[in-house]
Amino acid sequence: MDLKFFLIAISLIAPVTSFALGFAGGFATFLATNVFSYGAMEFYVWARTEVANRVDYSADVKIFKRDLFNKFDQLSMKIKTTNTVVVSELIKEVELRLKLKPKLIQVESFIHHINELLDQLHIYTKYKNVRKFTMIDFANSIISDETTSVLNEMKTISDLLTTNVKILGKTFIELLITSIKAERKSNLSNISTSTQQAFLIFIGEIFRAEFITLNLAQFALSILVSYGIGKFEQENIEIGENYEYRLHMHALMLNKTLDKLDRTYWKQNPDKHVEGETHFQLNRLIIGTIINEKYFEEKNCNSVRCEQYTNHHLKNLKLAWHRDKICYEGYHNCKKLAAEYEYCFSNDPKSAKMYSYIKSDVFDYGSKKSCTTAIEKTKNYNCESCFCECSKYGNNEDNHSYLSLREQVSDVDDNKVIIGLRFRKILSNILSLQILQGQLLPHGQINDETIEWKTINPINYQNRTSETYQFQIWKRKIEMRVLDIPENNAVVTGVSFITSADDIPVFRLRYTKVNLKTGLLDLSPEATKWYTEHTRTGKKIHKQDVKLPTLCSERPSLNSESGDILEFTMSSISEDGRQTTIPFFDAQEVVPSPPIALSGAGILSRGSSKCGDFIMPVVKIIHESYLDSFVIEDQATE
Repeated sequence: MDLKFFLIAISLIAPVTSFALGFAGGFATFLATNVFSYGAMEFYVWARTEVANRVDYSADVKIFKRDLFNKFDQLSMKIKTTNTVVVSELIKEVELRLKLKPKLIQVESFIHHINELLDQLHIYTKYKNVRKFTMIDFANSIISDETTSVLNEMKTISDLLTTNVKILGKTFIELLITSIKAERKSNLSNISTSTQQAFLIFIGEIFRAEFITLNLAQFALSILVSYGIGKFEQENIEIGENYEYRLHMHALMLNKTLDKLDRTYWKQNPDKHVEGETHFQLNRLIIGTIINEKYFEEKNCNSVRCEQYTNHHLKNLKLAWHRDKICYEGYHNCKKLAAEYEYCFSNDPKSAKMYSYIKSDVFDYGSKKSCTTAIEKTKNYNCESCFCECSKYGNNEDNHSYLSLREQVSDVDDNKVIIGLRFRKILSNILSLQILQGQLLPHGQINDETIEWKTINPINYQNRTSETYQFQIWKRKIEMRVLDIPENNAVVTGVSFITSADDIPVFRLRYTKVNLKTGLLDLSPEATKWYTEHTRTGKKIHKQDVKLPTLCSERPSLNSESGDILEFTMSSISEDGRQTTIPFFDAQEVVPSPPIALSGAGILSRGSSKCGDFIMPVVKIIHESYLDSFVIEDQATE
């Protein structure tokens, strides 16, 4: 949640007032007593003070002392700079059928209106004289009994969010949560954080609107007092009490809502897929290859059929042509080619594709014009032509089948924590997670000026065996795993992959205890631990004969859960002749906005039923219990 607004608001409270915000026990208490901003309160006191020989400017009145006017203007501009775009994002997010859009547009219009009033006040500070009736009209637009006044519009919006009035059988908040959840699971969501944080930012925007309304109302009363229209003491008390009550109701609503919202954040498909920028492949791990069975046998192959070759190496190397295309991890799960094929091998030794061109009577991949090597044709005489799974060929450096097992940790000595993840390739063929780190501030917030992608230390190619996991055709699985830190008051400070007992790469994280009030990490050795889980769902995700995930027209969605096992396979023969290993790895940056400390992370897959998947990083924003760190002792009771 972007609670910087709260810090700004609290810093503007006068010493003569108190602002106690209690989030302990899941927002169990929420106290706001005698809340007045310093600038507005001082101005109100000045307006009621009798001053000898005060000049009456009649129609044109220089209403305020210039220093007080400027002080309120500075306060207003501080408030205005906390504005966010979350309401606009939510308007795009919600489903039309839920009839939420008009209500959210009402909220957005009101926020736009009060921002305009702040701008108007700022303009008034530039004038030496402001007409009396202009200022009275301005004041009345804020505090009059008209339904369109700022005070009444704020009350209407507050009631919409906190009362049990139902639309289609649900309250506004229930409908909003239902819609956000539904859209987040699909590929329609445009909110750049978790559903929980998005909702908290939205409520923070409502708090901001409440705070602006309070200040505008106090300012309006001061205008009327300064003109001798009345003292408005009771009205001033009621405005403060109503503000206090509405914040209390918002807190009760949050108390009922927060644990229903997901803290997980992952990226949707980009607008455009670009190899090496938005995704990576495990080149040549498992692809299709055409081979005649005569290369499998030293003798006549009359009695042998392709289906018998489930794990074979070439025996008749004397007959083998294109030796740089020999699959040195063997030929697996072979099937007879029912049709005649013509094809040519790729002339690029680093290409992820074995063939530049393949054609049969059922599909056509590539162009014959692209062939720079001889065009071959399959012929079934005594020996059958087979289509087999091939694992790795050519130069090993061009086979992308490694996953880094190195620990990626934040600089805890500099009080830095992990706030985002992405996949990167190092040494061209080793996949690795990279961490985004930033210096931790109080309440889980991050110092924006310290945010950086930490450099991945290079792996010595000669030592890659001990520092990497090598996928192979018989080691083609990876575990989907999302972890939550098992303790409160701790944040993520490291990630890595390890190998499980059954030789499958598994995600793990490191966490460090923290004082969330001060934002300081605990640097004692026992305060930092590595953590993973081993419970599995029993579900295996194995897709065959599906489209490439980058060419999929279907809407992808989250299709795995923690504990699932995902298996690498080949693309569809009709798509590209099974020349691609799927799924892909998503290379997008998974960073909640605004940045915040994390209390969980992992990897999951997204995709659709007829297409390959993307394996993607997942992060979980800090647990909502961090809001307890905002509790402020009531100085009045000390």
